[in-house]
Amino acid sequence: SFKPTAANMRTGLEWLIDGAEAGDQLFFAYSGHGSHIPCSDGTERDGQTEILCPLDLQDDWYANCIKDDYLYDIFVNKLPEGVRCVCVYDCCHSGTMSDLSCTRDFHPPWEDNPDDKKDRFFKPPEEIAAAIEEAKAGSQEPPQKQRRLSTPDDTPNKLIWTISGCQDHQTSADATIHGQRQGALTWALLSSLKAGGRDGPWMYRYDRLLADMRKKLQNGGFSQIPGMASTTDEMFQKYYLAKHP
Repeated sequence: SFKPTAANMRTGLEWLIDGAEAGDQLFFAYSGHGSHIPCSDGTERDGQTEILCPLDLQDDWYANCIKDDYLYDIFVNKLPEGVRCVCVYDCCHSGTMSDLSCTRDFHPPWEDNPDDKKDRFFKPPEEIAAAIEEAKAGSQEPPQKQRRLSTPDDTPNKLIWTISGCQDHQTSADATIHGQRQGALTWALLSSLKAGGRDGPWMYRYDRLLADMRKKLQNGGFSQIPGMASTTDEMFQKYYLAKHP
């Protein structure tokens, strides 16, 4: 079965990273629902752990969610040196899904979306929502340990870039664009790459690509603010998928 169950998603993620070696390029894109579960160890300041939502999430929210900690382990801890990896998270509350230290364009939102556009937030059931509120209250106290965020010293040779559909406190839109139902971030990314930057189609520096995606979303009436993260500031000056003139 190729259905996006929790087990299949984890198997696919492990498959992607398995056997990768220096010189390889990996690409992972998730376009779907995002949500939260309570953070139980006090490492998240808002008391919430960001998650991806597999098909069978509602069978068991805690067992079947794909946590941001798990994604960090796959795409940072297990990423071999010399392997380039791009991750795209077109889902709600995805701003710091990768927990990387260097970020671009994470700040407050514009006005709300027009009514035509629907967000991709998957609302937790009552018991999960109650546990989140309890975790939020507990997060007001000094945390027992700091949230795990990578620093340049932790990941000096990790060649990873993540593109997020929105900020942690925002939702990502799902809309009909040019007659096709799709994620707004995915549309902005692909249309930007196809149009191309200063050097032609599919040749974009990461920082310029992000600026163009933001412009497209804003002009399209979307309130979400996409972001980008990597391991050092210099990484944003490199070209998408190493395609450069």
